[in-house]
Amino acid sequence: MASSSILTRLSTEHSVFGQPTQLSQRQLPTKEAVFRCYLFHRDISCADELLSRRDMLKLTANDVISLWNKASIPTIEEKSVMNKLDRLVNNGNTLQKYPLAKRKSRSFQSEESSFNELFDICSCKCISCGQLDRQKCKCKVKIPTIEWDFFLDQNRERKMVIGHGDSEVTAMLQKKALRKERGDKYKEQQLKMTLERSNAYGSGIVEDIEDSDSGDSISECGSQHECSSSSSNSSPVGQNRNRYPNLCEMMERSGVSNRDACRIVNAYLQDMRLNKPENLLEQTKLRRQRITWRSKAVSSHASRLKKLKCIGFDGKIDDTRLYKPGKVQRVLREDHYIIVAYPEEEYVEHVVPQSGKAHDIAVELESVINDTESIDSLCAVACDSTNVNTGEHAGVIRSLELYLKRPLQWLICMLHLNELPFREVFKVIDGETSGPSVLKGAIGRMLDFEPCNLQIANYAPVTGNTKDMTHDIKCDLSQDQKYLLKACLAVQLGQANTDPDTLEFLSTASPGSLHHARWLTRANRLLRLYMGTEQPSAEWYNS
Repeated sequence: MASSSILTRLSTEHSVFGQPTQLSQRQLPTKEAVFRCYLFHRDISCADELLSRRDMLKLTANDVISLWNKASIPTIEEKSVMNKLDRLVNNGNTLQKYPLAKRKSRSFQSEESSFNELFDICSCKCISCGQLDRQKCKCKVKIPTIEWDFFLDQNRERKMVIGHGDSEVTAMLQKKALRKERGDKYKEQQLKMTLERSNAYGSGIVEDIEDSDSGDSISECGSQHECSSSSSNSSPVGQNRNRYPNLCEMMERSGVSNRDACRIVNAYLQDMRLNKPENLLEQTKLRRQRITWRSKAVSSHASRLKKLKCIGFDGKIDDTRLYKPGKVQRVLREDHYIIVAYPEEEYVEHVVPQSGKAHDIAVELESVINDTESIDSLCAVACDSTNVNTGEHAGVIRSLELYLKRPLQWLICMLHLNELPFREVFKVIDGETSGPSVLKGAIGRMLDFEPCNLQIANYAPVTGNTKDMTHDIKCDLSQDQKYLLKACLAVQLGQANTDPDTLEFLSTASPGSLHHARWLTRANRLLRLYMGTEQPSAEWYNS
């Protein structure tokens, strides 16, 4: 019995890798373990029934794939696994043919040591290519995050083992698979309902046309629709592979939801009799398209705006709603600054500094300069003439110069100086203000009025130097500027000498809202109030 047992083991032993064995269920198999598993199936087939080489490869491939599935790592297709296993078996049989005298050669040792490597059938090839960071993985089917370290270990030290099934992870995967199955069924039902509605809607259009149009046009339109409907019914349900860059751009601008956009597009296709399955639009596809084209637009914008020569910035304090889960929504007032590139006049970025101080604003601008690679190319900065921006020692532009260690060209907007003289003069006449849009002087309290409720009186003319302008210059003026020009001319001429059409316009048109920063609208209201006062005070008239 003992000699018979020894002869049996000797007859099945491989001269290089030893006895055939089944795969261990604790780790992912190496090439040697897979080859010995193939020998195991070969010996069983020789003892029980004769199997072809392909059948033995298939049995071994199924064992390997089931072990990888147990580790929750995605694999390649079974056919590819069998082809890879076939090449491995050929290499193992080639090693067995080496004579004993040549098994100490470098080529044999190299081939034998390669069998200690992992038999890699993973669909993700990042680790095999040297990419060890999962966040940079761009494969379509990725390794689960929880299994990344295990798979990395199996390619190197092989110290980790496959444990028992995790009940929480298993339940999560089962729920995910169930949601995917329900989602697929829902898509099929929606597509079927859309096709039924489109066919019914299209047949209704044809009936209306047949009732209203002439005979020739009726037969022509009816035959065309019948051909399109019959072809759509006979052909299998197609897949929409169209792209919608312009539609996504308009949706982003107008704020239309995915659901409403799908309804509009599908209704238009029905009207144009293009409601084929390969043209109909679904919400899921449109959502993916919006994400894709939005990311492409952002990346294109970022790559185009590099090495800027001149930037301009301006800010405003806005009310920002804060959304925090489980907490009451509240409104916070923040400084929002917009950065624009010149001479292209393109939007670059918007930033939210911690405060409206020059240092905080300069820090945000420095980050934008770094992101756009404009440290060496920036030559000029455009901004308003406020002290925060143009301070000699600690202004925003001066801080940027200290950061870049070189001077910049200051492009300062002087339009704010228009309001300062008028504001100071009005303070002398009427007194200090009591809020952003509230005046506490005698004249200021009367400026809050409705033009329609204030009739134009027989006011006296006031001497001035304002002259009328040509039509082409007036076309470039804003509405407030046009109102100011007409009001100045009307006050200089007096009520008796002013054109009736101009007086009718001034009696009903709005002079603009009252605000301390809008000197133009305050001047309009002052002139309109003077035209509605028949006998103004001597102080007001002289001022």
